[in-house]
Amino acid sequence: MIETLLQSPIGPLLGPLCFLALWLFVSALLAHFSGWSSLATEFRATEPTIGDRFYFVSGSMGARGIPVNYSNCLTLTIGERGVRLAILLPWRFGSPPLFIPWAMIESVTAKRFLFWRYVQIRFRDRRPRLSLHGRAGRCVLETYDQRMAMQTRLKRSPWTI
Repeated sequence: MIETLLQSPIGPLLGPLCFLALWLFVSALLAHFSGWSSLATEFRATEPTIGDRFYFVSGSMGARGIPVNYSNCLTLTIGERGVRLAILLPWRFGSPPLFIPWAMIESVTAKRFLFWRYVQIRFRDRRPRLSLHGRAGRCVLETYDQRMAMQTRLKRSPWTI
């Protein structure tokens, strides 16, 4: 049976089709386990974000014990209204671009594990945590700290009503 299938006109395409099906299945599985797909139900990006853009960013998202690692395959944009996060096209199946408003970010903290420094982003009312490495993570931390300082000053101002 396998020999007749391989000799049929579809035979030479069977290997690439199986590879493609496996690729899409694994991509969808990673989107589910990382929590990306659950964030996408509420925070799916519908338009481009204007701001500081970082390409080939590394990070991880998911449960504390077994996060999904995204090594050099994220694009991050830090804008006035929030953070846009996207996975490079070959790995994007099941993981549409996200736009997380600043108001939905609970905290951004600098962390360290052995020799590696990273920034951890916690979302309000959401389980997955996002960790970012390198310059992009530091920029998110700086922007978040500036926004929090501005909000604190506005709350303390005697001129606010």
